[in-house]
Order: sequence, then C-alpha cells, then structure tokens
Amino acid sequence: MRSSIRCCPTPSQATRSRAPGTCGFPVRCQYRPRRSDELALAAKELDGEVRASGTRVLFIGDLYAKSRVQMRDILAKRGLPTDEDHAGIPDTSSLLYLETQGQWVRKDKIALADPKNGVRGHPQQASAELGKIYLDLKVDLAVKQIRSLLAASK
Repeated sequence: MRSSIRCCPTPSQATRSRAPGTCGFPVRCQYRPRRSDELALAAKELDGEVRASGTRVLFIGDLYAKSRVQMRDILAKRGLPTDEDHAGIPDTSSLLYLETQGQWVRKDKIALADPKNGVRGHPQQASAELGKIYLDLKVDLAVKQIRSLLAASK
C-alpha cells in the first residue's frame, strides 16, 4: 500500500466520511473494509436518513456472496472450473440465459481469460442452463435476505 493513501481507521469514521480514505487521517490504513462492508455501512446510514418517510435502504449481500459460493459448488459437481470471476462461467451464462440468441454473447468470439481483456474465468464453458441456475440462486437468496431483514427490523 502506498504511504500517501489516507484511510479511515474505524468503521464508524468510514461511515461518517462517506468515502473511505478521505477522512483526513494521515496514517496507513488500519481498517481496510471489504467493498461489501462499505456498502452495508452506507445502506445502514441511508436507511436511518429515509426510514421516517417509509422508504427502506437495505444491503442485500447474500445476492453476491452466497450465490458465488453456491455456484462454485454447482460448477465443481459438474466438473467445471471454479476459479471464476469477471466474465467467467456465471456471468456469461447469465447473459446467455437472458438474451435472445446472439444478442449479447457471440459464442464464436468468447475470449479466453487474460488480464488485458478483463476476462477472469472460463466463459467458453458457459451455458444458458447454468445462467438460469445462477440467476435463480441470486433471486432466492435476495428474497430470503430481504424478508429476514424486514422481519428483524419490525
């Protein structure tokens, strides 16, 4: 980490500053939140600001975190690579499931993983079937978490 970076030492200071790294502490980062932590803190703060109007702001992290883990398990059971990230099997499969054939994904032009093109995974092994499975997982996890958060906040 570069020494010129300023960062918020605690979650509460990150929340108050709204932008980690801009709170003015001239120290190396002691609190290095993951992106989901930052989003959860922002959602909590915004929820507090708008809740009186009947509006809710919730961070639905299960949509991403748990669906990735569950999809990795599904890929492993099918003997497919599990080291998928941006533009890998889950992302490309989702597009294949949602698109009209050839609308977004040209199967003959799918790139192999390469840091230069941003592909980090094996998109050539994607399928519309896997896309449906992945999107169904995401929807189910999101609905469960939303219901749980709303029930807990009553």
